[in-house]
Amino acid sequence: MWRDIKVRYKQTTVGVAWALLVPIFTAVVYIVVFGKFAKFPRGNLAYPVVIISGLLPMQYFTSALSGRRQASLRTDRS
Repeated sequence: MWRDIKVRYKQTTVGVAWALLVPIFTAVVYIVVFGKFAKFPRGNLAYPVVIISGLLPMQYFTSALSGRRQASLRTDRS
């Protein structure tokens, strides 16, 4: 997994840190927009916990689907 991340972000300015910064920035935006402005109910849990517990599986699933699509496109070209 780390090898894939290093290869993907090798030529970006912030490098591998980008793989960690994207989920953090996304969580901050969701927390501010939905937690502060929309005031969604959260139950007994802290709202950042609710947001992060939903974002991490969503981003993993999105990344897995994207990787699968790219892999099938490479296989079709061969």
